[in-house]
Amino acid sequence: MAWIEKREKKYRVVWDVGTPDNRERRIVAFDRPEDAKAFRSKIEVDLNSGTYIEPSKMTFGEYLDHWIRLHGDNISPKTLDSYTCEIKNHIKPNLGKIKLSKLTPMHVQDYYAHLRKEGKTDTARVLADKFQTEYDRAVENQLPPRDLKRIRKKLDLAKERLDNIIAENKGGLSSTSINYHHRIIHKALKQAVKWQMVARNIADAVEPPPPADTEIKYLKRDEVNKFISCIKESYYYPIIATAILTGMRQGEILGLRWQDVDFDEGIVKVRRQLQYITGKGYFYPKPKQKSIRNIPMPLPLNSVLRAVRKEQARIKSIYEEAAKENDGKNGYFDNDLIFCAYDGRPLIRSTVTRNLQSLLEKYGLAKIRFHALRHTFATMARGAGVPMEDIQDLLGHADISTTKNMYTHVEIEPLRDSIKKLTDYLSI
Repeated sequence: MAWIEKREKKYRVVWDVGTPDNRERRIVAFDRPEDAKAFRSKIEVDLNSGTYIEPSKMTFGEYLDHWIRLHGDNISPKTLDSYTCEIKNHIKPNLGKIKLSKLTPMHVQDYYAHLRKEGKTDTARVLADKFQTEYDRAVENQLPPRDLKRIRKKLDLAKERLDNIIAENKGGLSSTSINYHHRIIHKALKQAVKWQMVARNIADAVEPPPPADTEIKYLKRDEVNKFISCIKESYYYPIIATAILTGMRQGEILGLRWQDVDFDEGIVKVRRQLQYITGKGYFYPKPKQKSIRNIPMPLPLNSVLRAVRKEQARIKSIYEEAAKENDGKNGYFDNDLIFCAYDGRPLIRSTVTRNLQSLLEKYGLAKIRFHALRHTFATMARGAGVPMEDIQDLLGHADISTTKNMYTHVEIEPLRDSIKKLTDYLSI
């Protein structure tokens, strides 16, 4: 058990370690009561779970495990899953065995250099090793040939990817990914400073690579018109049209419910998003406060969504009839989702992206990420003369500088029209 004692202007966390016959007292002092309470919570969790480690003996990997466990309630499930993944696959294998008190800026700087050369290779190798172990275990347990073939296929694909990465010399992570690792390490060590486990945040003395100037990809106006006209018979057309006509994020679109659409007022209400975490399934968290917004529904989108509703009602009735004939089995999963699989289940984001890219390739357009449709909306709006402040509100950006920095570019044709107006005015 740990407790807090106030001594003058300090708040001391006190706890005992050792056996009943050989106890030693530990004391750590803090300037602020909230820091003392947070540290006491950490110590009590460690003592009660039997995972307490003397700070002087704790490795950086052990500290990260403690930090993630106690820090998890303060961040979104998706962010927590991302942090956990990067710590498990990259940070701990490279820095985890170093004592927390011995971790230096040089250790972290060398780690970033390694990521620049081998980060992607490390991930591919871990995946290949995982499937190799899974396949070896399946052979040992004499699983049916069908299961062996399935696992073997995953193993072969993982090995092929690893070989390609090595052969093409593309094993390094991008500067954006390395900066993400830097944020995780810096954030973890910042808490270690508050808990007085280290004297300073050594990540302050480390220089991550400068962020790359990434070109924003989007569909140009003529490409949008061509693409939209070509894919109207596709199952994914309504989703793609919604992205282009509203600028909504993929998760926001896939989380839309019919109750979020007001056909009479012509408004789409962004109130939640669809997310998925391996092992935990689907969930629908609220977006950040600024991202909760109402978007005017363009008339073409109004027609598209009405058609989706009509078709969905038809499919739902088929499932319901089938359920009656099968004692309630094979029923429709009614989640009130606008965009979903045929049986009403949530759509998988990667499946939607793959189908988008297949359609782009089919009609002779360059492959882009789904998020590029959001960039397409913003760029078209900018080219049409929509004020930057309105684009910010439509996109749900908290800071207008984000909008300005991303969408300073405009297609050349609107600029030609503007220059022509100037020259006509000057009569040159």
